[in-house]
Amino acid sequence: MTTRVGFLGLGMMGKPMASNVVKGGFSTTVYDVSQEPVKDLVKLGAKASGSPEEVAKVSDVVIIMVRNDAQVEEVALGKKGVLQALSKGSTIIVMSTAAPSLVKKLARECGKKGVGFLDAPVTGVRKVAEGGLTIFVGGDEKLLERHRPVLAKMGENIFHMGAVGSGEIAKLVNNAISIATGWATAEALGMAVKGGADLKKLMVALSATNSSANSWSLQNWDGLMHMKKAFQPGVGAIALAGKDMALFLEAAKEVDQDVPILQCVSQFSDLSKLKWPGPEGWV
Repeated sequence: MTTRVGFLGLGMMGKPMASNVVKGGFSTTVYDVSQEPVKDLVKLGAKASGSPEEVAKVSDVVIIMVRNDAQVEEVALGKKGVLQALSKGSTIIVMSTAAPSLVKKLARECGKKGVGFLDAPVTGVRKVAEGGLTIFVGGDEKLLERHRPVLAKMGENIFHMGAVGSGEIAKLVNNAISIATGWATAEALGMAVKGGADLKKLMVALSATNSSANSWSLQNWDGLMHMKKAFQPGVGAIALAGKDMALFLEAAKEVDQDVPILQCVSQFSDLSKLKWPGPEGWV
């Protein structure tokens, strides 16, 4: 592939995403504060770099998949950030879950230097290794089409949502709905178990195609249970629920939208405080 890709952030999601880009044949330069995932990517054929700025010097498109807004802004606009070194006509793609207001700010800064910008957050943690993510893209549609071959190595469903920031809005709505239904499902099933219901039979019945209670949470309950058992503060997708709900509420406030139910849900987004019913008891 002629497009040179830079990839920043090799965590739980970033590492397999970058791996799929490398396996897809793209010349890829990677950076992470932790050296272990960098070494693993180098073994696959990637090139290591010492800073975001160095990545930008050898890349046509730089993908940012770091943890939070502060890190996104630092690697993009910091003293050794990518915008310091990207050439005119290159592109930044933020695939982290970030505030719509932040990606709009980054897009404006990129525009001043003739650099393209897309926000393209993802969902589908259980399919990340196989390149089966869903990607919500905000920004110029022609720019998306230019970089679709790279994104297609990471995602099987790529949706253009509109202008810059609309990708992040779609992702925050996705997460808000997912978190709210997940927590509500846990509480409702807990009542059922204590009331004497057979959890396995109940799950089968509720997961029926025409059941009004059917949801992603029910369909993926085993996966959620696994993540709950393996929960560590600050680690993994579920651990970021509080951050994602805070971003959703911030975005809602900016557009003057009342969200009282989701405001309530946000108070319980710390998974460590919840007990969920499972086949082997409560976790």
